[in-house]
This record gives sequence, C-alpha cells and structure tokens, in this order.
Amino acid sequence: MHPEPVEPPEIMLLGDCVVIRGQAAAEAYRLLAAGVQQVERRDGITASGRVNYLLGTCKRAAQMSVCGVADVRNPGFQAESSHLEIGVRVGTREAAVELKISEEHVRRLASILDGRKLRGRWTYDSVLVEAEAERRRGSQ
Repeated sequence: MHPEPVEPPEIMLLGDCVVIRGQAAAEAYRLLAAGVQQVERRDGITASGRVNYLLGTCKRAAQMSVCGVADVRNPGFQAESSHLEIGVRVGTREAAVELKISEEHVRRLASILDGRKLRGRWTYDSVLVEAEAERRRGSQ
C-alpha cells in the first residue's frame, strides 16, 4: 500500500530561495502590485527592472497555479487559462460571470482584484479574477 502524496506547503524557504505557490502566489502578486502602485502614486518612484520582473513572475505563478501547472522549465511556455490571459484586464460583467456574483459585488471586491477605473469603466486583473474564482470553488 502506497501512502497518499502530501501536498507541499504554499510557501517554502529553500536555502536563500523562497518558493510561493497556489493561492499564496495570487496573494503575493496582489500585494506586490498594490505596493508598487502605491509607491508610484504617493512618492513618484518608478519600480526598478528587478521589481517589475518579480511582479511579472508572481503574476505568472498566480496564473499557473490557477491553471494547475506545477512545473515550468521551458522559458517559452505560455500558460493557458479557461479564457482569461496574463496581462488582460476584464470588465465588471465578465468578472461577475467568472465569479458567479453580481456586478455590484465585483465592484466591492475591486481592492483584491486590482480594480481600476479606466475611461469611466471598472476593469480588473484577469489573473486575480481567475484566482479568486478558483479560491471560491475550493471553499465550496
């Protein structure tokens, strides 16, 4: 009889490396993006190339965790989601459909979905919408 595989923790310290996976990757991306945006607005400081690379890497990790991709060794790899893609912003209606909630409720979640008002309309980070939808499916 084989023991059941143990799910690794979402945050691990391996020597001088930090490994972040699963929902923790989406949360790290959300917090890092909010921090970068806050510093740019408040202090006028633009993020360095290293910080932007970290932000992009966290975003890809969040996307891959939503898609169920566990290991990516090919630098040319493109994660495929159900219909939301990296770097794409979605409107309130599409986010509501994905999350199975009302449009008003989506607007209340703007802070965790990186909601931004562009030309008078709310848009949300598709990676965070997908991650929130996955979190909600998992908690049911």
